[in-house]
Amino acid sequence: MINLREQMGERIKKRRKQMYLTQDKLAEQAGLTTQTISSAEHGTKGLRPESLLKICTVLEITPNDLYLGGSSSLEMNLVIESTEHMQLEELRRLESYVHHQIAIRETKMAIKEEAEAKDSLIREGER
Repeated sequence: MINLREQMGERIKKRRKQMYLTQDKLAEQAGLTTQTISSAEHGTKGLRPESLLKICTVLEITPNDLYLGGSSSLEMNLVIESTEHMQLEELRRLESYVHHQIAIRETKMAIKEEAEAKDSLIREGER
């Protein structure tokens, strides 16, 4: 059974990737070490409250989002509220737009991950 630390770690990793951040970039922006981010994402080490808040600030989420997996972002709530009164055809157009945006983001993420992998291989070759 997956424990709370592992669940939180998965949520940190998921949100980090949604924001196109590497562990190094998240650590840098949060003022933490890459090892702290890695340990948190793997659920091998708990986070101190101040570290948790730093990560949440960079990831633009609340601690509640990490603990419970819920979305409390204002933007998401606004989207949900605005779709409640849409006509079916408007919802279908929105769905099409969302699928298009997802495809674009997945492509960007794949390109970025490929570039990072190549950079890593280059760095290893230089050693």
